[in-house]
Amino acid sequence: MLEGAELINLVFSLIILSVFWALSQPQGIKQFYYFNIALILLLLSGISTVLEGFVLYNFFNLLEHLFYLLSLILLTLAVVKTGKSYL
Repeated sequence: MLEGAELINLVFSLIILSVFWALSQPQGIKQFYYFNIALILLLLSGISTVLEGFVLYNFFNLLEHLFYLLSLILLTLAVVKTGKSYL
């Protein structure tokens, strides 16, 4: 079953990913690479959330949380690397 909140979350994830990707391309800063991958993983978690309502609930639920975990690890790595570059 498709939840409205899950679909809205997916749409907002697409918008944020598009804007952030467009803003980070000209700089070519290494930390933006980690942020971009983390945002893609967040987008994939949103897609998994929507898909789990239709098929293979347990599999897509696992993927959703795995994507969240990996995204948080990459965001932490990006913040640490950004902090080191300013020291």
